[in-house]
Amino acid sequence: MISSISKANAQQRAGRAGRTGPGKCYRLFTEKAYQSEMTEFIYPEMLRSNMGSVILNMKKLGIDDLIHFDFVDPPSPEVLMRALGKFSQKKIFRPEYEMIFQKF
Repeated sequence: MISSISKANAQQRAGRAGRTGPGKCYRLFTEKAYQSEMTEFIYPEMLRSNMGSVILNMKKLGIDDLIHFDFVDPPSPEVLMRALGKFSQKKIFRPEYEMIFQKF
């Protein structure tokens, strides 16, 4: 699996090499890629994840006011509203479908 990392991730991994014993850090990207293609930091998981599963888990925990919930790294309002809209279209959050959450 290939996944991109940020400059901060690369520096942290290089710092771990040799920490507990002899070690080396091999970087499999060019200096040009490091300077021009890599972001400074990676976005928080909350901003990268599928909000559908997050919303279902929050509902399962009894958190009903998802719009005003105090997230540590809040998703953008557009992402949250899009996810809520998908559930609304499927009529998942309507009272007659409340038993859906009781199955989890």
